[in-house]
Amino acid sequence: MQNQKQWWTPVRNGLVMDHEARHYRRIRNAVWLYIYFLLNADRKTGALSRKLRTISGDMGISKNMIMRWLNILRTEGYIATKSNGRCLIIKIAKWRSAEALKEAIQKHQSQNFSELKNVNSPEPFLPKISSYLSRKREGSFEPIDITIKRNILKSDIDFKSFDSDFKPRTQKELLAMDLAEALNDHKNLPLYVSYCKRYPEQLLRRVLGEVKELPREKIKKSRGALFNYLVQKYANKKDNQNPGH
Repeated sequence: MQNQKQWWTPVRNGLVMDHEARHYRRIRNAVWLYIYFLLNADRKTGALSRKLRTISGDMGISKNMIMRWLNILRTEGYIATKSNGRCLIIKIAKWRSAEALKEAIQKHQSQNFSELKNVNSPEPFLPKISSYLSRKREGSFEPIDITIKRNILKSDIDFKSFDSDFKPRTQKELLAMDLAEALNDHKNLPLYVSYCKRYPEQLLRRVLGEVKELPREKIKKSRGALFNYLVQKYANKKDNQNPGH
């Protein structure tokens, strides 16, 4: 059991990163049993054998609940099962072996790098946050200038058209909603929509990730202000590298 607690497993990002929440709607809390199967499956075949009481004991969940979750996962096509008279043989659907998964990850990383290098900027990567921040007092970071200069964005959206009932209609608007939600900055949703129309998603998500990783006590104003500042630094850098555009 100690080894199992230290074990890990890759999970397809589509399981949780889906604006339509299809997997959530299909299996709900049965995802916990699905994760248990992922953690314990043979890395080559995606199969495992377990008794119900073993699963129940490992997870601390009643056998009746395990049976309900098993039925959901079978019905929705996430697993297939059969009994050998002593235990259940469980096979995870659409399983990728460790070798195939490694190749897929390497291919995905290579494609992402290529896409970032091919956007309309000689170098879309940003330095780490610390290179854009000044230390005003020990243990506290703040942007050198956090003013939101909207004139660098041009007027490609109508800021007055956004209200509390705004519903995204495009992938870029969905991304903007994600940014506003993650930064707890809904009032600046129009600004995030404009960013999403102008800059690559990989760049915006990288900045978001770095901003969220910074401890709260090290942010003097807000994560939204810091995010806006860093995106504008990227915009200024891009303009300086392409003065004729």
